[in-house]
Amino acid sequence: RDRARTLAETAHAEAERLGDRSLLAHVLDTEAQIVIDDEPGRALELADAAVAEAKAADNPKALLDGLVTRARALERTDRRDEALVTYERAAAIARDHASPARRRDVLTAWADSLVAAGREKDAIPLYREALAGAR
Repeated sequence: RDRARTLAETAHAEAERLGDRSLLAHVLDTEAQIVIDDEPGRALELADAAVAEAKAADNPKALLDGLVTRARALERTDRRDEALVTYERAAAIARDHASPARRRDVLTAWADSLVAAGREKDAIPLYREALAGAR
């Protein structure tokens, strides 16, 4: 992880030097993923920054990635309701802009989160949609 952090810090500095907001969004998302297990609060801050940069760059892929990482960080900080709303936003973007495999991953993550929240019935249509898109 130390090596990953060092590489991400270097990429972050380079993205800022270049003024490349799309690249910065992806780097911030990567930084969030690196720390999500050990520092979920910090991961949430980084994911929020990634989302902001992706919006500013009008980059739907980076926005999708940032939202999914944000939802995962929210789950780890026991903010399940906010995570579910974030997954819903991510799914809307995935339906319009993601590959079938990425869309399936996002829908499955949202459904899994619904199951964890005790909302199995709400998860079933999402699992079905994810499976139908995998064909």
